[in-house]
Formats: sequence, structure tokens, C-alpha cells
Amino acid sequence: MRENIIILGAQGFIGINLIKLLSNKKMNLIGIGNKSLNKNFLNKLDCKFICTNIFEKKLYDKYVNINSTIIFLASIQNKSFIVNFISLINYFKKKKIKKLIFLSSSSLYGNNKSIINEETVLKPINNQGHFFLKLEKIITKNLYKSKTSTIILRVFNVYGPYRKKKGLIEQMIISFLKNEKISIQSKSFLRSYIGVKDLCKIIDTFIKYDLKQKLLLNVYNKKFILSFSKIYQILKKQFKKDLLINYSINKKVIKNSVCKSLKINRILKFKMNNNFNDEIIKLIKHYKKNENYFV
Repeated sequence: MRENIIILGAQGFIGINLIKLLSNKKMNLIGIGNKSLNKNFLNKLDCKFICTNIFEKKLYDKYVNINSTIIFLASIQNKSFIVNFISLINYFKKKKIKKLIFLSSSSLYGNNKSIINEETVLKPINNQGHFFLKLEKIITKNLYKSKTSTIILRVFNVYGPYRKKKGLIEQMIISFLKNEKISIQSKSFLRSYIGVKDLCKIIDTFIKYDLKQKLLLNVYNKKFILSFSKIYQILKKQFKKDLLINYSINKKVIKNSVCKSLKINRILKFKMNNNFNDEIIKLIKHYKKNENYFV
């Protein structure tokens, strides 16, 4: 039976970057999502794209088997998603899939002034955190007693190219490029970050990882613990100008989210990027060339 790598949410920000990395590795890639992409862009990638609802289970009968690895990147924060998610996880359980890699979020930890590791008590303060907590519980309840290798990656603040729903770093770059005022909900934060390319390399590692157990890991770059002031000064130096900023208060914004865990470092066989300035320069160049991502 052929091993299929099935990426759900493939046309999203992380999905695009992941497929760009994997498409040169002679894998049987199948990308599923409900967004369409530019055909010229798709033709450069060695992946079968299917534009449809990811919860259309009849679609999976053709591709899912005991040798399949499912990479779950999709998320829409509503009740119907959770109901369909339960049904799909049970479907994968019946199919006895080989592996599930699920991208969760560091928002489960809430606003935490202490250093975070995998044993830190979960205290979500916003809808995103509560949403991912529900999804994680569904996975642990339905798959942890099965033979499916299950990997949950709690990803800290990720940034990078091809992002339509912008994070803080992408918003600031675009505001600099367009000379527009930006609204910031908190300037007194300290957070762990990770570039999307390093995140995709980590996912690639776990695709190949021979795992007989269940894993839950925090994913971050230990070199990238950044404050708003630090990010702003780096961008200001690149653009050689100031940015108009409107500061507001939102109690549900996570100000402090700093991770320190050795678990992920014991598994990885590569060194993450340790030069944030270089990452920013590349990201600025990307958004200069891809103005359609400003929308």
C-alpha cells in the first residue's frame, strides 16, 4: 500500500510553506483545503491539490489507508468545526492511519508570566485557546488508545511569507510598506517566536520520525524571545523611518508567552535559524514582491 502524506488546510499559510519544502522530497503529497490558489504557483509544486471541504469523508476513501500520515493544519473557530472534527478523527481511527500530526497553539497557556513548558497548567484566556483545548481533548480521547502515532505540536508565535491572516510582524511590515497607521493591542509583551520555515522542517522531521508512542511538544525557537520594542526597532532600522502606532487595551491579548523546554531539541536533527534580522529582511522582500498578500 502506498504511503500518502495528506495535508489538511494545505492552502493556508503554513500549508503552502510546508508543501514548498516537501514537494522536492519525492513524497506522495495530497493537499486538501477550501481555498483556491494561483495555477502558476501550483504548477511549481509536486502535490495533488483538492479544493473542497476538508470534512468530506467520501474523499478520503480513495487516499486514506494504514500507511497514511495526516497533517492537520486547518482550523475555523466555530461549533460546526468541532462537531465535524470529532467525526473525522473517529473516521481516521477506524481507518487505522499510521500517524496524525496536529498543529495546536500556545494560546492554551494563556497570559503566563512564568516560563512555559509542557507541564505548565493550561489557562486559556481567549477563544482561540479554548478552541484548541477542545480539539486536543478530542484527539486524546479518541486516538491515544489506538495504534496511531499521534503528535500534537503546540506552536508559539509563527511568522513568515504567504500569510493572508497577518500576525503582528507581518502587519507591521505591511504598515511600513504602505505608510499606514497600525493598531497594536499591547506594546508591553514578551513572546517566543518561530519562523514558518523552521516549523515546516520540524513537521518534516516528524513525518519521518519512527514513533511508537504519543508526543505532545511545544514548538518555538529558543533564540527568538522578542518584545514589541525589539521587533519595532529592527523594522525601523530596515525602513529608516518611524511607524504611526495606535495603542489600545485588550484583556484577552496574550502579553507573556515565553517557552523553555528541552523536549523538542532532543528530537531535532537540525539547527534552527538564529538570525532574526536575516529572517526579517527576507520577509520584507517577500511582501514587496507579493502585493496581493496585502489584502
